[in-house]
Amino acid sequence: MRIESGAGNFEMTVLKVEPQGKNLVLKSNMGIWVSDVVLEPREILSLIWLHMRPKVLLYALRLPWLAIRK
Repeated sequence: MRIESGAGNFEMTVLKVEPQGKNLVLKSNMGIWVSDVVLEPREILSLIWLHMRPKVLLYALRLPWLAIRK
C-alpha cells in the first residue's frame, strides 16, 4: 500500500487487523514507523458506505483479474 501526500510518498504495510474494545485496529508499518490505525464504529460504517458507489463496486468486480495481471 502506498501513502501519497504533500510530505512525500510512503510505503505502508498492514501487518494485522484486530478488534480492540469497540474499535478496529490496523497494525502497520510505514517506513521505519510502527503505527496503529484506529477505526471507530461510525468510521467503519462511513467507510463501507463510501464503497457502495458504482465505480468502486465495478472495481471490486475487476479486482481478481487486476491482481493476477501484475
